[in-house]
Amino acid sequence: MLDLHTLANLLIVSFLLAPPTAASPLWPNTTTPAAPPTACSTPTCQTFYPTSYSILNSRYPTWDQTPLHGNQDFFMLLRQRADTFQVATQVQFSLPVDNGTENSSSTCILQFQLPSKDMQTVLGPAPVVNVYQVTREAGVPATWDTYEPARNASVLVPVFGAVNGSVEAQQRIWNQTGGLIDVGAGECNGTLTWQMGMAFEGGDGVNYWDFVGVEPPFSPVQGFRVVTGC
Repeated sequence: MLDLHTLANLLIVSFLLAPPTAASPLWPNTTTPAAPPTACSTPTCQTFYPTSYSILNSRYPTWDQTPLHGNQDFFMLLRQRADTFQVATQVQFSLPVDNGTENSSSTCILQFQLPSKDMQTVLGPAPVVNVYQVTREAGVPATWDTYEPARNASVLVPVFGAVNGSVEAQQRIWNQTGGLIDVGAGECNGTLTWQMGMAFEGGDGVNYWDFVGVEPPFSPVQGFRVVTGC
């Protein structure tokens, strides 16, 4: 049985994922300008932030344009059981092609800055995120039908990295690294794309995580970024 707190959150999520009758902004920008943080101290270090976050929803497998699905900075993951819907997120980066980032010898690291406690919602017995690197053209619409684990359900998709979103794990990361996680590293390219989904079913509960990505000049900076040359 779901407890009242979890049920209330699921009702909110279901409302957000329902087809809208009119487009309207869901998350007004309430962050405040701040000086960009220095990601690395070396002169060659470069930091890139996502060009888009795209919601992938199994209930609407071909949708990519609603106030929720078309939002460019909202991250949401949800998974309960095989007979219920899932939500994943695609994060895409566009790197300049004139700075050596397309050189196969260049390494790009996907980093994740944890959101502060009051700027995220985490639920479930095991909110562990699997991260998959995929090849996608820049700006191509992202839907559930393009989610790699769904479109290749019979194939074990390689996991690029994983993030444990549980309260205990997040607290350890804040204590150790100030909330910054190196998710994984690979070759740089002009377009880099990752898809994220919950690693486990929630059973009677639901594994769920959401937050809004924030990048400089706004603060606090949170979400995904790519660093190279550090």
